[in-house]
Parts: sequence; structure tokens; C-alpha cells
Amino acid sequence: MIKKAIVLAAGEGTRLRPLTLSRPKHLIPLAGKPIIYWILKSFSNAGIKEVGVIVNYKADMIKAYIEQLDFRLRYDFIYQRELNGTAGALEVAKDCIDFENFLLIYGDVITDTKNIVKMIDIFESKKLDGVVLGVRSSAPWEYGVIKMNNDGFMLEIIEKPPRGKEPSDVINGGVYVFTPKIIELLDSVKPSIRGEKELTDALQMLARRGKVYVYRALKENWFDVGRPWDLLDANAYLLSRLGQKLSRKISNKRIIIRSPVYLGKNIEIGEGSIIGPNVAIYDNVKIGKFSEISNSIIMQGTKIGSNVSIKHSIVGENVVIGDNVRFLYTRGDKKTIKMYIKGREVDSGRFELGSVIGDRTRISSNCVLKAGTIIFNDIIV
Repeated sequence: MIKKAIVLAAGEGTRLRPLTLSRPKHLIPLAGKPIIYWILKSFSNAGIKEVGVIVNYKADMIKAYIEQLDFRLRYDFIYQRELNGTAGALEVAKDCIDFENFLLIYGDVITDTKNIVKMIDIFESKKLDGVVLGVRSSAPWEYGVIKMNNDGFMLEIIEKPPRGKEPSDVINGGVYVFTPKIIELLDSVKPSIRGEKELTDALQMLARRGKVYVYRALKENWFDVGRPWDLLDANAYLLSRLGQKLSRKISNKRIIIRSPVYLGKNIEIGEGSIIGPNVAIYDNVKIGKFSEISNSIIMQGTKIGSNVSIKHSIVGENVVIGDNVRFLYTRGDKKTIKMYIKGREVDSGRFELGSVIGDRTRISSNCVLKAGTIIFNDIIV
């Protein structure tokens, strides 16, 4: 039985700025807990005993959080000095793996424990060199697309092929089970166009020389939380699994709660307000009267005024929002909503998407934010 796992958690998560300016993406909270919590919980449930965590960006924050968890896992924190790609990250974990079979997951992937257990079972029963999680996608051209033979074995991965030229609708899900053979191939990986050593290159070498099976999972229980709207999807999924668990009583009973909702400690909600569905509100948040929040994440210490509407949005820590503020989440022309990610306009493919607000921002009363707005930390609007 596989007992070791590796988590690639060294990256900053630049596509999630401004949220990652104050915290690594692995500590962004979803449904009451950070992303890394849900990954480690799935490991514990799958019978993993030892976890190597590859860190770099805000490594001390990740280490401090993980060390206070009680999953009965033994951790090795491995510092990746040069952020030179996923293959480079695995290279620094050689000593931790120590010639044993292991599980590997990207630190921004959330998936059901059942998928991990099934992958391990297939790996061990078929005596394979590797198993990769494949996920059916309606937009495979945005990911690495897996080409397979009729028996489900991987032939190659094609990164972001032209739309309409994809060899399948199955994308690389960022979860793997490997023998140590994959380590032997890392030295042969050359930097890609991005200047990084890609794990997928080593994976393709392994598929040519041995047997790599593609375990296909449902998109509904897999999330690559690399963009703001992915966070909202994963938050809703995790909340639906938890059910309506209100962790603390609220100060005013004359409100409407539409499950599923997560509420942290010391929350105040004014009368006439409507909260939910798919909302996570963290500690020490105050919300005024007759406000409405749905399909959103509100981080700790934020103050929201009266008659405020926040939908399909993410609000950072210690934000102050005045009265009568509206977060629009649709376009008047009924087109999909775009956001600026890493300096370029990206189509979210969604018809409903609000705003992302950085920590300690102040939004004055009577403001209206258009759909797809991103406001960085410490801004006054």
C-alpha cells in the first residue's frame, strides 16, 4: 500500500492576485478551511502516512499552518530554491521519496478522496509504472490534453492544443501515482518554451517506456483552483459536501440563511439580510441591515454596510464596504465576463461573475462595481 505523498506547494499563484499577495494560494480559505487542508485531509482518508510538502513562496506560513493540523501525518518540508517547474519541484523531493512508490498532487488541485483511493488500487492491481488522473472537460484546449489508446493507456500529453484539434476531451488532472522510475527520467527533461522543466515531459517518457494508465474522473468532483472563478466553484462544491453547518450562532435571528453556508466566529448580521447559498463568511465579519450575499467568499475582519449586494465574488481580509454598494455580476450585453489575469484579459466563460477585492481595501458608499472587477490591496474606491 502506498504510504507516501508529495504536494507541490512552492508557487505563488500569480493568477490569483491580489489574494496571493498576502498569503500563498494554498492557504486561501474554502468552505471554512484552506486549500491545503482539503488536500491533506484526502491523503489521511486514503491511508497516506508521510507527506513531503514542496515550499518556497511564504513557506513559513504554510509550515506553521500544517504543523497545527491533527491528521496524524508525518511531514517533510522541502524548500525549492529555484522555481523552475513541476519537474524541478519533484527533483528536490528525491530524498523524501527514497525509492518508494508515491502519490503526487499539484497544490492547487482539489479532488474527492475516492479518486485517490481508486488510482492507488488500479496502480497496485495492474502493476503499472504510473496512473494519471484524467478529467473530462468541455474546454480541453485550455489544459494539457491526454491522448490515449483504446485500452486507456496514455500515449502523450498535448499542452493547450488549438481549439478543435484536441486528441480527446480528457485533460491532465494534476494527480499521479508513480514508481521511482519517474525520478530517473527527470535529468532528461529540458526546459520548455516557458523556461521551466515540465513534469509532463517526464510523464510522456515514462508512458513510452512503460505503462501509464489514465483514470478518468468526473469534472464535478475535481477542481483546479488556479483562477478566481475556480475558487468559487470549489467553495460551492465543498460546502455542498459539508451540508448546512453553521459553526457559530449569529447575533440576529431575523435574517434568511439559504444553505449551504459556512459562518465563522464572532459574526454579526443585520436584520433583513439574506445570506446564501454557497457562501463562506469568516471570523469577525460584520454585515449591516438588508444586505444580500450569495455564491461568495468573505474573508475575516471585513465590514460590510447596509443594503449591500455581493454575488459571485471574493472579498479579502479587513475590507470596509460602505452602504448601498452593488457588485454587479452580469453584463448588460449578456456576453461572458472577462477578468484581467496576469496583465491580460481572460474570458471566464461565465455569464455570472462578480468582483475580487484585495485585503484592506475601502469601498465608499453608493459605489457600483462592474462584473469582472479586480481591486488590489489597500485601495480606496
